[in-house]
Amino acid sequence: MTGRHGQDQDERAELAREALTMILYVSVVLLAALVALPADDLGLDLAAVVWGTAIGLAVAHWFAFRVSVRLFGDGRLEVRDAQVAVVQVLAAVVVALVASLPLLFVSDEAGAEVATIELAAVIGLAGYQTARRTGAGHGRALAAGITTLALGGLVVTVKTLISH
Repeated sequence: MTGRHGQDQDERAELAREALTMILYVSVVLLAALVALPADDLGLDLAAVVWGTAIGLAVAHWFAFRVSVRLFGDGRLEVRDAQVAVVQVLAAVVVALVASLPLLFVSDEAGAEVATIELAAVIGLAGYQTARRTGAGHGRALAAGITTLALGGLVVTVKTLISH
């Protein structure tokens, strides 16, 4: 009897996928925002930039998600849809929390550098964990993490160049 157990596993996998997608999305956008800030603008409240960006992305994503679910569903949100939306918003909040913690303990410039390293680490670790989960050894997983980080860096670079 794998029916319900298999369905529960599928539902957990879907929620985990949605969380990771939002974590990566917010991490890349926050990383681009921090990289794009000119050094002389570090007087900005960086915590406000981090939280404003993360929450703004979460709200925009929630809005788009809600509209698309209603469009392609029967016109109403199901409990499952609400669970997915909550997971997405919580994932964005977790990234904002991780990125803003260094800003509480060190100067703006050093805090921005630490937050940048943390966000890059999140991207690289996602690639590493993905490879490990699919059976790769540590060496191949490390290469996958580095590749994921490089691709994330490419996205950040393109986003930064376009926004200037």
